[in-house]
Amino acid sequence: MTNGFCRTCGTLMYRQSSGFMDEWVMRTGTVDDFNLHETKLKPVAEVFTDQRVAWLHGGAAEGMKQFRTIPE
Repeated sequence: MTNGFCRTCGTLMYRQSSGFMDEWVMRTGTVDDFNLHETKLKPVAEVFTDQRVAWLHGGAAEGMKQFRTIPE
């Protein structure tokens, strides 16, 4: 696992696994720029949908793919 940190403040921003080098797991809660959340940081998939917490109801956001496990 590789961690990516903010050059300015040192906050952990993302993680990248050697098993999925083309995928980055963003820690979007650390970003306070709403425009980035609406554009570049918008999720494209939800993984492990069968393990979703009970209080989170409904389907995926518009255009978002859903996977029960890690997609191949």
